[in-house]
Amino acid sequence: MKNHEIKYLEDDTEPNIYEEEVNSVMMEERKGKEEMTELVKEVKERTEASQQLERDIRDIESIFLDLNHIVH
Repeated sequence: MKNHEIKYLEDDTEPNIYEEEVNSVMMEERKGKEEMTELVKEVKERTEASQQLERDIRDIESIFLDLNHIVH
């Protein structure tokens, strides 16, 4: 009887609902991780763009201050 049970467990032709559930959960986790990675990448890009914009604004303010000194 045990040999039959072992053979049944090794038989891949029968669907295993537990294995299917584990695979489904793992796929969802992987998808969630990929989405999180993409969100982190987008936030990083936005932060870098915001920082560059702030530097550009400071540069423009400096230029206007220099122009003000030249004109007056």
